[in-house]
This record gives sequence, structure tokens and C-alpha cells, in this order.
Amino acid sequence: MPSASENDSCLGDPNFAVICSFLQHYADILKIMNPTFKTLQEMIESKNDVARELVNTVMRLLYKCNISVDRERWERRLAKFCRTYSDDDADTILRLGFRNLKTTVKLRVIKELLEYQFEHNIEFKKIVNEMTPDKQRCKPLMEDDGGHLFWTMTDSNDDTVVYKENVKKKSWNVLAHDRDELTKLIKRNAPATPPRRTSARRSLANATIRPSSEPKAKDLLKELRLSIGRLKDVA
Repeated sequence: MPSASENDSCLGDPNFAVICSFLQHYADILKIMNPTFKTLQEMIESKNDVARELVNTVMRLLYKCNISVDRERWERRLAKFCRTYSDDDADTILRLGFRNLKTTVKLRVIKELLEYQFEHNIEFKKIVNEMTPDKQRCKPLMEDDGGHLFWTMTDSNDDTVVYKENVKKKSWNVLAHDRDELTKLIKRNAPATPPRRTSARRSLANATIRPSSEPKAKDLLKELRLSIGRLKDVA
């Protein structure tokens, strides 16, 4: 993913994970964009003109909640929506424009608009209520002996983000934000003497991953489970 300053990056904000998860579950239902993690990050962190795909998504989400909107005044309508949860965010949009907002504010606005659909988009709400719980939300990949939860998401480009959550302290951090970082994470957690395996396949933690034969994200995640060790499955 593209680099960004530590204080103005999608990667350090939990709302980015919430947005990515929502889009993976519900973008098709809402008929809105579901870009790769990298593309979405670029859209949100950019200080240039707001990407057309992002504007279209915002407009559609507002329209679905009975907020009239047109392309010339979409920011004013978005500010009107923001009044439902924060006058500060609304005033900041009107003063600076969406593109000049801090990344953390952009993420909060988008996250609030997405979650607003659950209560105010009647058609969407009906569909979601008919879905089984496992279709509505992500499930942690695993839990370690210290009670930390490991969450993962994989996009259409097979890039995987790995988060580690401290449930007791209500904190979390990003362990890997793409394929290269995931591979490094596996290597860092690999035991000094890897257990012998009956399979002829070499451990990914100790292998050089060649571009011509890169393993799928699901295979890397299996290797991650093994490399961290002493895990208990999450029911």
C-alpha cells in the first residue's frame, strides 16, 4: 500500500477496517464500489479532487436514505447527514471541503454513512435481517493464549490485512497490510527449528516466495496460524 504520514494514514485507523469489512459484505447488495484495499486507501488519503467512484458511492448511500442529492451539491448534502452524529464534522466539510479533511475525519464520515444504512435504508435493512449471522460479519482467524484476537481480510487482488486486537485493553494494531508484510510476519514468528512435515511442500516461513509461483492468501493464512503457534480456534 502507498505510504502516508503516521498521523494521517488509513492503516492506523480502525474505521478503515470497518469500512473494508462492510464493503466486502454489502457492496454488491448496495450496488456500490468495492475497490482493493490499496485503491480505497489512495482514494481516501488523496488531497486531490475526490475520486468519481467515491463521490458516486456517497451520493448513492445518501439517496438510499432519502437524502436528496446532486453532483454539484453532494458535499453540502453530506454535511447535512453529518449533523445526525457530529456538528463538528458537518462544519468542517462545509469549511474545507471533503478532499481537504484529515484522513481520520474522512474515515469517520464514511463509516457513519455506511452504518446509517442499517437503520434508514429500508430495502437494505430487510435484506440484512434475512441473512444468517455468519454472512453479516467477519469472524476472527484465531485467538492466542494471551486472549488476543487476530482478524484478517483479503481483497480481490489477493492482498491480505492482518490485525491484532487486545480485547481487554480495547486496542488493536496492524500486523500486515499486504502480501509482502504477511510473508514477513510469518517469517518473524517461525520457530527456530521448524517441525518436520510429511508434506513435500516447504514451509512458507522458510521459503523464498517467487513472483511466478506466489501462494494464495488462504495458504499464507494457514501458514500464519502455524507460525504463531499455540492457538485456539475461535468458535
